[in-house]
Amino acid sequence: MNQPNINPPLADNTSPNPKTRSKKRLWLKVLSHKPMPLLLSISTLWIVGSIWAYQMSCCFAPVSSLPLSIQDGTVSVASALDNIQFTTASALPEMSNDVNAEILKTAQYIKTHPDKLLIIKGQEWAEKENKGLGIQRAANVKAELTKLGAPFKRIITTSEVVVTMEGASGKIFDGVRFEIKTLPNQSLMIESQDGLVAKAKTNLSFNKNSANILHPYPNEVQRAASRVVAYLKKNPTQALIIKGWSGISENHEYLESIGNQRAVSLRNWWIGMGSPISQVIVLRTESDMELFWVDNQLLGGADYFIAPVADYVSVPKTKEKVEVTEAELAKVAQSVTIYFDTDSHIPKIDTIDAKTLEVYINYLKSNPRAKVVLSGYTDDVGLASYNLKLSGKRAVSIQDYLEKRAVSANQIEVKKMGILKSKAKVSSNIEQVRKQNRKVELSIIK
Repeated sequence: MNQPNINPPLADNTSPNPKTRSKKRLWLKVLSHKPMPLLLSISTLWIVGSIWAYQMSCCFAPVSSLPLSIQDGTVSVASALDNIQFTTASALPEMSNDVNAEILKTAQYIKTHPDKLLIIKGQEWAEKENKGLGIQRAANVKAELTKLGAPFKRIITTSEVVVTMEGASGKIFDGVRFEIKTLPNQSLMIESQDGLVAKAKTNLSFNKNSANILHPYPNEVQRAASRVVAYLKKNPTQALIIKGWSGISENHEYLESIGNQRAVSLRNWWIGMGSPISQVIVLRTESDMELFWVDNQLLGGADYFIAPVADYVSVPKTKEKVEVTEAELAKVAQSVTIYFDTDSHIPKIDTIDAKTLEVYINYLKSNPRAKVVLSGYTDDVGLASYNLKLSGKRAVSIQDYLEKRAVSANQIEVKKMGILKSKAKVSSNIEQVRKQNRKVELSIIK
C-alpha cells in the first residue's frame, strides 16, 4: 500500500534545485558586500546605450525641416512646420502641400497690399555650391509666387553666400528667406498750412544710381505741380523745400549723396514748370535710406514741404538789387580760394573772402547766363577714395553758401578733384603746403 506524501507542496516561485538556491545566495552576497563596482558597470552600459540610441535617431530618423515663417512686422502672413527644401547644389524648390498652401497665402497678401514688397533672399553654400545658385533659388521661388497671383514687379530677389546651411541627407532647409517691406509713400503730396493741397497718385521717377528724371512726366503730376507754381507766385515769401532720397545700396559717383543730385534735378524741373527760382530750395542731406526699386524704378525720389523763404535763405537787408558789371568783377581776384581745416568740410571764410564772394554772388545774380565752377581739393594724407569724397563735400559746402544767397543752382558747377599732392622739396615745408591744398577754388565762367 502506497504511503501518502507527507512533504508540503512547493510554492510556484520556488525551486527544489539546490544550484538555483546557491546562485541566489551568491547574488545577494555580491550586492550586500560590493555594490559599487556593479553599479558602475550598469551606469556605463546605460550611458553607452543612450549614445548609441541618439546616434541611431540622428542618422536614421526622418529628415525634419526648419519651420516656414513669413512676417510683415508683427503680422504673421504664412507659417508651416516644414519649409521649402532644395537638394544640395540644386536651385529647384521642393514644397509639401502645407508649404504650398502657405505660399499661396503669401501671394494673395502681396497682391492685396499694393504698398508691400516681398524680398526673397536666396542662399548658397560657400564651400559646396556654385556661385550664383542663391539668386537662381530666389528666382525660382519668385516664379512659383507669380504663378499664384503675386505681382511680378513687387517681388525682389537677392542672394547671399553663407558659411554653412541647415540640412541633412542631401537636403537644404534654408535655401531661401523671406522679408516683407513697406514702400515709402510714392504718391505726390504737397500741402501748406494756409490751404494748398496738390496731390497725385503717381510721381516723378528715377532709375537706380541715376539723378535723371525719367520721361514721360505723368500728366497727373504736372497738373498737381501747376497748382504749386500758382501758389508760389501768389505767395512770394513761401518756398518749396526739396529733400532728396539716397539709397544705401546706390553708388555715389559724383557727389557725396545721389539724393542731393536728385533734389537738384527736381529743383530744375520745378523751375522749368514756372516756379520762381528763389522759391525752390534744396535741403541737402547726407543720410541714406533703405530704398526699393519696382521694375528698376524709384517713384518719388524726394520729400517736399512748404516753408517760409526766410527760414532757408539769408535775405539781404537792403531791398535794392546790386548790379555788378564785368568791369567791376575784374577789380577783384579772378578766382577765390576758400580753405579748410584737416578732415573738415566747414569753410573758413574770413572778412576779405566774404567781400570777394559778395561781388561774385551779385555778378552771378546780375548775369543769369554766367556760371561759377567750384573745384574741391584735399591734401595727400589718407586714402584716395576718402579724399575724393571729402573734396566733393567741401565743394558742396560752398555751393550751399551761394545758394542760400539766392544764386541759382543752374549757375553752379561742382567738381571733386580729390588729392592735390604736395610738391614741397623740404620736409619742413610739407605741412604748410598741405594746408594750402585743403581748399575750394571758385572761378567765374562768363
